[in-house]
Amino acid sequence: MIERIKRIYRYYFKNPPKVKVTKKDKVIRLGSVYGGWDLVPSNINKDSIIYSFGIGEDISFDLAMIEKFNCKVYGFDPTPRVSSWLKKQNVNNNFIFTPVGLATYDGSIEFYKPTNEHHISHSAFDLGNHDKIEVPCKTLKTIMHDNGHKTIDIMKMDIEGFEYEVIDSIIKFGIKPQQLLIEFHHFFSNLNNKMTEDYIDKLIAFGYDLVHISNSFCEYSFVLKEVNI
Repeated sequence: MIERIKRIYRYYFKNPPKVKVTKKDKVIRLGSVYGGWDLVPSNINKDSIIYSFGIGEDISFDLAMIEKFNCKVYGFDPTPRVSSWLKKQNVNNNFIFTPVGLATYDGSIEFYKPTNEHHISHSAFDLGNHDKIEVPCKTLKTIMHDNGHKTIDIMKMDIEGFEYEVIDSIIKFGIKPQQLLIEFHHFFSNLNNKMTEDYIDKLIAFGYDLVHISNSFCEYSFVLKEVNI
């Protein structure tokens, strides 16, 4: 459903957020058409720390990262169905999964179920289905502490509208992953283009360059300026 909404948003409304790439870098795309992401590969190696928030039932990006760089990928998703799905997969040992969501506090949060029972994406926003579940969540600071990490090389976020609050949180705590891969959900009815524009400006002011915008105008790739090539 989410991918269909993005296609409609792009091809029919033709009104993407008004932002531009601030620096051209060599990017590669890893993963499937639906679940892939664009990143700068030059500083990534087997010792890199990769966080992947919001994995659903597509870990093609995570597995492609492991295959290309022989690194560990830490995947996070609090949706119970994701945990069940992963147990049925033959997943590389370098993929380390934790059933927890990313938020601005440690505790629990209510997620609305998708309107279509065949879809996996839950959200903190009511998109038409009033049924809810309660899931565990933690801040990025807590998650890094739990895993013994002081830095992050790549942080991917597809967290169904929570990205705006989380960006405020990481700026507050001064956490600067070398690369940020973010899906902005400005196509949700309670969000909008202006919010995405403002938060991209916040990240640029925080020390990032915007190096890639997806064809759907929803996925954006950022690189910290001091590690840019």
